[in-house]
Amino acid sequence: HRNRPPKPDIERNVGELSISDSVKLIQDLYSLGAKEVFVVDITKNGRFESTDTLVIVLPDAAGQRRRLFRYAAEADRNNGVDPDVDFGQAHLMIWFD
Repeated sequence: HRNRPPKPDIERNVGELSISDSVKLIQDLYSLGAKEVFVVDITKNGRFESTDTLVIVLPDAAGQRRRLFRYAAEADRNNGVDPDVDFGQAHLMIWFD
């Protein structure tokens, strides 16, 4: 149909999430206080790109940092690893399996 937007040349997602859920995840991280979110270790397969790893640039504000570490801790527990502890680092990695 003429009213439908064209499909993107490349479809991207995080972990096993749909494209829309992947976008929501990134938006949620920004709303929790992430200064920037980097997508790393991208796997390409035809027109699809996917990652299981995000790197967050952490804010200075204690409350925002706490929320981001809490969010990451839930993902860590789901993957069977110990959550990261905030010792003032500039970045936080979130891995999805």
